[in-house]
Amino acid sequence: MFRCDAARSLRAFVILAALPAASLFASDGISVTVTGAERGWLVAIPSRDGAAVVASAARGVATPLRVTGDEPVLVCAGADDRATACEQLFPAVDRERTFVLDAGRRVQGRVFIGRAAVAKAKVSVRPAAVEMRHQLSIPLAMRAKEWITSVETAPNGVFTIEHLAPGRYIFEVTTPAGRSDETEPLDVPPLARAKEGAPPPSRTFVLRDWRFAEGGTITVEVRGDDAVPVANALVGVSQELETSARTTETHANAKGSVAVGGIDFTRPVRVSCAAPGFARGSELFDTIPAVVTCTLQRFGTIGGTVVDARGDAVAHATIALAGRNRQTTTDAQGRFALTDIEPGPHMLRVSAPHKNTTTKDVDVSAGAAANIDLALEGAIERRARIIDADTQAPITNASVSAIDTPNERTTSDGDGVIVWSGDARVRISAASYAPATATLGDAEDDSLTNIALQRPATIEVHAWDPRTGDPCRGCTIAAMSSDVASSQTTDGSGFARFADLPPGQYQLTREEVRATSRSVSVSGGSDSRMVSVRAAETKQVELGSRDRRITIALDAPLPAGYAVHATSPAQEVDATPVSAGVYTFRRHALDPYELQLRWPAGGVTIGAIASDQSGDAITISLANAGAKVRVVRGESPAPAMLVQLLDASGRRIAWALTDNAGSASVPYLQPGLYAVLVGDRRAATANIVAGHTAQITAAVE
Repeated sequence: MFRCDAARSLRAFVILAALPAASLFASDGISVTVTGAERGWLVAIPSRDGAAVVASAARGVATPLRVTGDEPVLVCAGADDRATACEQLFPAVDRERTFVLDAGRRVQGRVFIGRAAVAKAKVSVRPAAVEMRHQLSIPLAMRAKEWITSVETAPNGVFTIEHLAPGRYIFEVTTPAGRSDETEPLDVPPLARAKEGAPPPSRTFVLRDWRFAEGGTITVEVRGDDAVPVANALVGVSQELETSARTTETHANAKGSVAVGGIDFTRPVRVSCAAPGFARGSELFDTIPAVVTCTLQRFGTIGGTVVDARGDAVAHATIALAGRNRQTTTDAQGRFALTDIEPGPHMLRVSAPHKNTTTKDVDVSAGAAANIDLALEGAIERRARIIDADTQAPITNASVSAIDTPNERTTSDGDGVIVWSGDARVRISAASYAPATATLGDAEDDSLTNIALQRPATIEVHAWDPRTGDPCRGCTIAAMSSDVASSQTTDGSGFARFADLPPGQYQLTREEVRATSRSVSVSGGSDSRMVSVRAAETKQVELGSRDRRITIALDAPLPAGYAVHATSPAQEVDATPVSAGVYTFRRHALDPYELQLRWPAGGVTIGAIASDQSGDAITISLANAGAKVRVVRGESPAPAMLVQLLDASGRRIAWALTDNAGSASVPYLQPGLYAVLVGDRRAATANIVAGHTAQITAAVE
């Protein structure tokens, strides 16, 4: 009735058993003991890049796994006819673990799209609360050194997972047509204890039927920039749903066309296409057409030569494509070539030791080669002194390296002085100081340019899971400033530390990572804070407060695509839907909040939470008035214009972008008099009356 699929090329699972034992085991790893099976297996899957560590485990014998460092790993243990047990561990603190294996639960379910059972769909499983930065589905079993990571539905849509440990999981279904849907987190309960005198309880746990929306169908036609169909192009269609995502990945036919089903026409859809020799194409559609034409442009190339002021070839010059992680070096004749370049404008940065760095704007045409010649001037000698920002004392042995030219570096002497001939953009580091970047000025006399280094700052972050209020284990925290982009993974207590930071202002954000068996997406997250930190200061910050959870009850359900958003001086967060019209979020103590409804094209304020509010629940009656603003330029509609509605005090209450017809709709407005701004200019006045939608026309130049 079902077939197990062996994952033959999973990047995360690499069998290492053939390697020497010393490469698998180390005394400084995690010591894992497996009971419940004579012989089992262990796999430690890193949360970021890197191969998994796999080992055999004898019953009751401690097996050391060579996994070290601060990054969490997902450790799974299993055996024949036993349920895979998984736990996220932290090598720095979780030194020993014991997995007790048993048969677990037999899990059965049925998959439907609309009313039709789905046959030959693959069903995979992943833990609901684990963040990974690579594709993930847990191993259900291992057969002949191949990982079993999915089961297949029968003609009646039924699937069976013979052994699954109790826990909370997300089940992912991929149909033969390439459509991928997933469930919300589901709990598989432990097997109940047998009652005295009663037959033993059934090991089979039956999930409720999964009935995914049938949806509509769009046709995607893939064309080259010459309008010729691109045969067998890879086509991806994705939509963000309330609590999950729906994706379809398939191939166009020989005529470059494919029909994709399962489309929700009330939500935006992103269509992407790719083919060898072409730049990837992607477009987001708020209004979904029946036929989408995805036009691919052929890659171009950039080539040429680099010479010096005398016209001699410059070998080993670095050619970097600004804003792209692409670079190459010149050969002995000064020649270079960059291939597979997306059409459009680009900027090249050309650097070489003891030469002035130069930039060149290049416009690459589809399928064409851009040939340019570049000349580098000899660099003049520059001199600077590295000093302490507080004491003005010279800093000796400071390391100075070129930003654009690899291997070009020096150190400051006993007087803190460096002599530099080459790329003027440098990076400076010294023990007990925060790293810094600087641009060295041209030396026209013997005077020295002072470059001051500051003592490093530190930010310590305690992160909390907004869904549970528990410490956010293994979560990624990003710290961003104008000069720094850094990320850390929280430990088992939800703690992350950013050390050796240049003093300044940072935006701290908990990144949200969503990994499926097919893809990984990383978003900025809904929890962020701005933090200023001074030299030699350590500042402690909380993300996802431990404070109480606020429940917001609306008197009417929201349309699809709407979200409840809470914003305070220190926090912006999307409230989590828990049922129809009911949302929750964790508030920071003593912070006032403005409550808004947001949708892809706008937002409206619907209420507020005062800083001294003591209750944990708030009920909001949504207003039944609204406005529809039509913006015209002459007699033509003006699309993509920002429309804002201000109340009598001048506070912005609502905003929206006009669509292709020049219209912007704002629902749920309280009655009253509003000023209507288009862009930054006042364009009209609107009297909003209860129970009515005001029709407003605004003209722009």
